[in-house]
Amino acid sequence: MPPSKNPPNDGRTTSRLRFEKARESDRQGFCRWYTDPVAMRYVTGEPLDDQQANLRFDAAREAGKAGPDLGFYSVRRIEDDAFVGVAKLTSFPSLADGRTLEVGYGLLPFAFGRGYATEIVGYLTEFVTGRTLATELVGITHRDHLASIRVLQKCGFEALHGDSRCPDGSLLSSLQLPSLSL
Repeated sequence: MPPSKNPPNDGRTTSRLRFEKARESDRQGFCRWYTDPVAMRYVTGEPLDDQQANLRFDAAREAGKAGPDLGFYSVRRIEDDAFVGVAKLTSFPSLADGRTLEVGYGLLPFAFGRGYATEIVGYLTEFVTGRTLATELVGITHRDHLASIRVLQKCGFEALHGDSRCPDGSLLSSLQLPSLSL
């Protein structure tokens, strides 16, 4: 597959992945993820229909207006420009003084088990720390999604049991960042 006609967004890359803030040209990839039953198992519990997927994509694009670094990102493999999934960095309610951001990620099934989720969370953590965007990062996973829980643990997040900010059936994990002046 030829390289994307869309240039990389501000050099936001790892050794294998490129992150670009969601734009209209990403609709097909996002909607493919939203409608995939395997990908959505621990996200929504079931795939979205086409209309719901398009509405969710519109909301993801809208979230990107919260700031230059906040919002949803398409995640593409550098070697062949394949859309592998999504990443997000959004505001989240803080329990302490400071700013809390939520990291999120989701992959298409062909990309499972390749270390991409760990690479995404590691990248987002470094990105936030390098720009002093927050004092706390959180990740939310379904309590039964052991692979996702392991990803957050590998990246230094610790589970917070009974946190009031966490939706039912989910597990909130937190990473306290070094003291930063915001």
